[in-house]
Amino acid sequence: MSLVSFRAAGIIICLSAFLFRFPVKRRPLLLLASGLVFFAGSPDLLVLHAAHTVFTLTLAFLMHKYR
Repeated sequence: MSLVSFRAAGIIICLSAFLFRFPVKRRPLLLLASGLVFFAGSPDLLVLHAAHTVFTLTLAFLMHKYR
């Protein structure tokens, strides 16, 4: 599945809509689901997605710590 397709766009829009409906404790499941969308496109994109997630979470924790 190409990430530039109506199917991928629909999945990403649905995941985004559910983000605000899920309790905070369940939100990591949405992160996993979005990773599966990237994996369906290409396994290389999953590595990029994982690296971006780790980088973003690290910066968020550092910003919170040194506020």
